[in-house]
Amino acid sequence: MISEVAERILGFLPTNIECEDIVQKYGGVASDFICRKCEHVSILDPDKDRLVCSQCGSEDVQNTWTLAQSKCIRCDGTFSEGEFGAIS
Repeated sequence: MISEVAERILGFLPTNIECEDIVQKYGGVASDFICRKCEHVSILDPDKDRLVCSQCGSEDVQNTWTLAQSKCIRCDGTFSEGEFGAIS
């Protein structure tokens, strides 16, 4: 799969080593980060991206997966810990 995507980008079929290099350089896991200043949600990879809001530039961003028990920026409430479920 990565070789097909890399071929489209590069214009030639890359070797396995080139594919590994591409995955190292460009691959990652992005998460939603909410800005605690302007409330904008940015998609960032904490291992590769600078953790700043893509809208206002604030460094006060928080991964939405870690919001449980955090104070809400709009009211005096706190975020509760959600539950995961499935639809059958």
